[in-house]
Amino acid sequence: MPTVLDGVSSNETVSLKWVETIANPLAPDLSTEIAAGTTVTLECLIVGQFNIDFSVERTQLRRMCSRQVRERSGPVTYSVEDMFVVYDPQDLAANVSKAYAALTDGASGYLVERRGVHVDTAWAAGDLVRVIPVEVANANPAPPEDDNELQARIAFTVIGEVQKDVA
Repeated sequence: MPTVLDGVSSNETVSLKWVETIANPLAPDLSTEIAAGTTVTLECLIVGQFNIDFSVERTQLRRMCSRQVRERSGPVTYSVEDMFVVYDPQDLAANVSKAYAALTDGASGYLVERRGVHVDTAWAAGDLVRVIPVEVANANPAPPEDDNELQARIAFTVIGEVQKDVA
């Protein structure tokens, strides 16, 4: 009988921060960058989930001597799905408005994602994260929905190389 290994729960184990500056995306500094006063913790302000997707261009390699077509990987394109955040349109200084206030049109910075550690656990040196350099393409109020909270929709463009599994 096969041994089924337990995976890591995805519930409450994905944390996301908006970090304005990171000197070296291959080694973000916890004390001066990730924990900076301008950093915004996003996971409890986001409605739904955070999603970054990618696509890979592929080139076909054909040889006259073979019926088999091979492929070669080409450029990888990352894209961040539009993010919906809660906010108070009458008090942009309120804690609930921190994401909307920080993620303004044209703002550039980094989305730093940590997975596999409960959201209430403090970030620690050595945590593996994904660092996504982005620019806010647009931030606008979203249409109100009955019996829901007011939200804003944030659109991003990925403006640099995504770093995966960096400490």
